[in-house]
Amino acid sequence: MKLKYVFMACMLLMALGLQAQDYSKRKLGTHNSMTYMKPRTTQMLAMWPFAKCQSMTYTEQYDFGVRFFDLRIRFIDGKPYFAHGEVEFTEVDAYMVLDYLNQKGDCAVNLVLENTSKIGETQHEAFKALCKEAVEKYKNIHFIGGWTKYPGDHPVIYNFNTPGVNREERYKVFTLLNEAVADLQQTKKVDIDKAKAGVKEFLDRPEGFAKQDNPKYWSDWLNDSSKENVVLMLDFPEIGAPDAWVKAHTVKKSNSLFNALSKFKK
Repeated sequence: MKLKYVFMACMLLMALGLQAQDYSKRKLGTHNSMTYMKPRTTQMLAMWPFAKCQSMTYTEQYDFGVRFFDLRIRFIDGKPYFAHGEVEFTEVDAYMVLDYLNQKGDCAVNLVLENTSKIGETQHEAFKALCKEAVEKYKNIHFIGGWTKYPGDHPVIYNFNTPGVNREERYKVFTLLNEAVADLQQTKKVDIDKAKAGVKEFLDRPEGFAKQDNPKYWSDWLNDSSKENVVLMLDFPEIGAPDAWVKAHTVKKSNSLFNALSKFKK
């Protein structure tokens, strides 16, 4: 019976093709990595499509070649979970994700406090304590970030004193609506054209822009040898991914399965 499973694994590897293209030096990053989770409350569901930047779980992202994770922290009942804007995600907490990435040993994390104008500075101390704890506990993770989402100039409140991650951030930043709101607050006047453009931009959602733009982002990155050591950071990286990349990372995952089955055989 054990030999049967090993044989099946071998056949699977042959079917996938063992000569998949070598992408070993190429690394992906994900923007708002934890937004694939269902929101914390039913009231947040309506806003989820506009806050959702990923559909793969963090472990699936890793298997797909992601090595740079964007973790946007919000403290709920004193515990570090995740958020994007007003939408909060609590299916797993920050420690579970960091435990996993630390065990992998080859990842970097952008650790950010996802606060709002309502939250203000009330979570600053908890976030700084989390950053300090993360550095001390997770020695196999390269941390950057330490800044807060609000206000918009992203003030750094914890300095990791680490080199940055060389990356290309290729995802849609929804600026027009924010600019229209800021103009209204400052001038008490509405720029109708900017507001309309901002609403249209917002309604297209991150997934819509990923479908539109990701194929070119992928092509530009993979066809430029000078970017071999540059992380490509995307929303929904599976959208537009070339078959060769998908194949290579499926083979890699299957190799792990084969090794596990080989140990089982012994």
